Amino acid sequence: NGSRRAVLPASILAMILCGMSVGLDAQRVAVGSYPDIAVDAGGLVHIVYVRGDQVLVRSQSAGGGWSAEREVPVPATMVERSDPELAVDTVGRLHVFCGAVYAREEEEGWTTVEVPKAVRDTAMAMDVAGDAYLCFRGGWDGGDLGMIRISAGSSAFEKLSDPDIFGGRGKGMSNHVYAHVFAGAKPGEIHVVYRHHEPPLRCGYRYTSDGGKTWSGGGVADDDFEAPSGAAAPDGTPYLITGQGEVFQRGATAETWTSLGRAVSAGRRDLPAIAVDGTGTVYTACFGGHYNIYRDGTWRGAGRLPASKGMEVGFAEIAANPGVGAWIVWEDGPQVSNELRAGAADIWVAQLVTDTESPTANSSDEF
Repeated sequence: NGSRRAVLPASILAMILCGMSVGLDAQRVAVGSYPDIAVDAGGLVHIVYVRGDQVLVRSQSAGGGWSAEREVPVPATMVERSDPELAVDTVGRLHVFCGAVYAREEEEGWTTVEVPKAVRDTAMAMDVAGDAYLCFRGGWDGGDLGMIRISAGSSAFEKLSDPDIFGGRGKGMSNHVYAHVFAGAKPGEIHVVYRHHEPPLRCGYRYTSDGGKTWSGGGVADDDFEAPSGAAAPDGTPYLITGQGEVFQRGATAETWTSLGRAVSAGRRDLPAIAVDGTGTVYTACFGGHYNIYRDGTWRGAGRLPASKGMEVGFAEIAANPGVGAWIVWEDGPQVSNELRAGAADIWVAQLVTDTESPTANSSDEF
């Protein structure tokens, strides 16, 4: 790519602030599709995306600029069913999963590990010890949901017990689980949310505090849309968002949940995302650029990311800051699809910050 510069005009930014007190500082940082985003312990942002047959990453610098694109040696295959996943460990190393290959960035390059079974309904999370967990369609012991773990610095995954059927729980409706995995506040603390749970509560939840040896949990809501996801607050409190955009907060046990209301109006395969910052503020978004923020017991009001002229907003992902605020990445292209791969789009990144009335566009995006 040649060097290009683009900013979101302040007039467009203002359009999405109607009734909200949210700041957006937007940058166009790449061309591709299926982006994911992560924020490291120092508050720097990293993104992954696909373009053609490449999986690429870029990282933010301390000065706010962005690194050159770096290709990750994993295949961009079946990305509509196993899209790129990104995590960053406590020392700032990137971990990427896409298709059926996991990659960890080392000083001398990338270390890759093939995971042949993990080719559909995949998701990845990293616990505070630096262990990476992958969930996918089909378990090891007859369950519909499979899980594996690779310890920090290891070159091989280990099989974990099937979260959905552990302890004699009944199987769900099918293995089309579209699961999401996220880490808690302690080593070995992992949460999984998925659809096709055993009725009547078809959005299911599982929890482990011992790295996947044992699991507890149950159904959360009667919502079978694709696909739920979740995030943990700094104190470890889990939150989840269902496929239709309703947010729940977990109580004292893995079977106790309280609805916080519907955050975004998500349709089938709109894949809602959720993140919780260091203050406990909850951020949500989904395909089409719909987003909302929950703070002090109140939803701030639904907003929508702006599309460029002649473009549409596609998938959006969110990652929370360790302090205040969150970052959102989204597709902006002439053709976007929540079902099939639709080609390359512009990829934008913005910071969502509450209590900011005058957003300022950032003109430092060059790629």
